[in-house]
Amino acid sequence: MSQDSKVNDLLPYLFDLVKFARSKGANGVEFLHTHLLERSFEVRGAERNNFAPREEQNLSGLLFLENGASASFSVNAELRGRHPASIEKAIVRAAKRPANPHAGPVGRFDYQAEGIGLTDARYPSIDDEAYQELTEINRPSLALQRHHHLQYLDRKLHRLFVSSRDFHAESSSTFYKLQIANRLPGLTHPIQTLACGRAFSHVGSIPFQRDIESRIEALSNTCDAPTKPLPLVLPTRVVAWLLENLAPAFDVAFGGKSRSFLSQLPDGVLGTRAVHIVDDPGVPGGVRTRAFDDRGVPPLAVHVVREGKVGNWYQTPESAHKQDIRPTGHFWGGKNQHSNLILRPGNRSRTQMLTEVPLSLELDHLNGSLDLRTGILNAKGSALLLEKGKPLGAVHNVQLNLPIQNLLGAVKEIASNQLRYGAVDSATVLTESIPLSA
Repeated sequence: MSQDSKVNDLLPYLFDLVKFARSKGANGVEFLHTHLLERSFEVRGAERNNFAPREEQNLSGLLFLENGASASFSVNAELRGRHPASIEKAIVRAAKRPANPHAGPVGRFDYQAEGIGLTDARYPSIDDEAYQELTEINRPSLALQRHHHLQYLDRKLHRLFVSSRDFHAESSSTFYKLQIANRLPGLTHPIQTLACGRAFSHVGSIPFQRDIESRIEALSNTCDAPTKPLPLVLPTRVVAWLLENLAPAFDVAFGGKSRSFLSQLPDGVLGTRAVHIVDDPGVPGGVRTRAFDDRGVPPLAVHVVREGKVGNWYQTPESAHKQDIRPTGHFWGGKNQHSNLILRPGNRSRTQMLTEVPLSLELDHLNGSLDLRTGILNAKGSALLLEKGKPLGAVHNVQLNLPIQNLLGAVKEIASNQLRYGAVDSATVLTESIPLSA
């Protein structure tokens, strides 16, 4: 079956499976059929390696008994002869599990699959010539060729959800990802840049290699490390790294428990009033935008941080039912997951903001971890010493070891130069002076 098969080709079969599951004792049923096409290649040095295209069809299901006990399964969708047995085994597993009065198939929701910028009409015509052009515009200078590493991936995904509540939802999407890395002699971690989008033009028409080369050139000119705490300047790629590591804490299954550092914050204060973060799986054209999640729930924007204070959580259908609220549409790949993250920008340009700061450190990148149980950020990276926004030289192995609330609580201002890095939209962030080591 081709990925462009119409919904009426597959829909009767899935609803027949729903009837079969009901006949075997399931009180409620949810099925998700996915069809994935994936193409990728990489360039190491001057050599390009092509990988075989990957195609995969999968059928996953969630089966509920009358008391709310449930079990799931996942199976190759093309092996239809195995589907009935997988369903029966899941029902047997569900019978051994505890009752859950809040569990069951999700109710009907209106959803929007068209007009949200998920598909690229150019996808079928992208060929080796397009890949070669992308490779050429990102070819490094001869001096940097040895450690040049480019990774490209594109996907086309078709999803069809059906429920025993006589409800179905369908969507198609395309996705493109380009990651380029190179290495500065003496540094442990490579200098990287990332571009993602729903259209090939997002990754295939911009020479991202220039960003890598300009950053390497700037970081090659070292200077003495500062001897006192300085304000930090966090560009979009650093903010993206921080938010991607922080966002899993807002899953209601984790963040609402006493084991999370969020539950220990006095009055829920995580940062200054300038810190306002929205997770929105419905942003048109967003990298993680979806018409509906794996439970058939359309997206709902969640204000996870409201002007510095912990806001709302990603809600599963079960947690939402328990609180008599709406699920947020973040259930993906078997668990709640964050989506498009947006840090609200400020009103002034980066230049206006930084010309008022005598000395500051602009982090180029961070590598490390954020412990969501303690809130401790332990990361290091390279930075540029700035004088009123102008670089004086590079400082390497800058170490941050502090609670994340101390970093966010030092945010002084956020500029207006909103940019997208991966699935995060953010402008440049300026903090008060932060103690660190180099």
